[in-house]
Amino acid sequence: VTINAEGKIILVGSTTDYQNYKMLLIQVNPDGSIDNSFGTNGITTVNVGLVEVNKADYAFDVDIDADGNILVAGSSLDTAYMNMPTVVRFTPSGQVDQTFGNQGVASIPAIHGENVFDCIKVQNDGKIVAAGHYAQGLLWFVLLVTRFNEDGSLDQSFGDNGIIKYSYSNVDDEAYGLDITP
Repeated sequence: VTINAEGKIILVGSTTDYQNYKMLLIQVNPDGSIDNSFGTNGITTVNVGLVEVNKADYAFDVDIDADGNILVAGSSLDTAYMNMPTVVRFTPSGQVDQTFGNQGVASIPAIHGENVFDCIKVQNDGKIVAAGHYAQGLLWFVLLVTRFNEDGSLDQSFGDNGIIKYSYSNVDDEAYGLDITP
């Protein structure tokens, strides 16, 4: 959940019809009523993954940039049905921003099945930091921190071409929260 400059509350999560999972955004007015000017009657549901059937798109965290765009961290399936760590940018009105990344989606490729961005923050300069975990093997996760430019491309000046993967003692590592220092 986050609150935009107008005091409206934006909640993110996922919804399913038991065959497909979609990212879910709901915008609520400060008085608790649904904001019908957002998405469709206050709600946006979307699939952004690359598969055609049995889609699985999840939203875990949200932040807002200086222009009011909504950035959502989560995961979506690639064509090999592996979860890609994914950032999706939505316009202030709840539509996928097609000018960001690849048709609204910024991600990094997966080499094993389970990868996710659990948290996201937008820096003052507009760059986007997302963190979670990345599968280095079938049953082994490393901590993942990635920084994207405002347009959704990887920030090559951060970590190893925009990506930091960190393992502590060869056990599963994951980030569930982050913050930005000055």
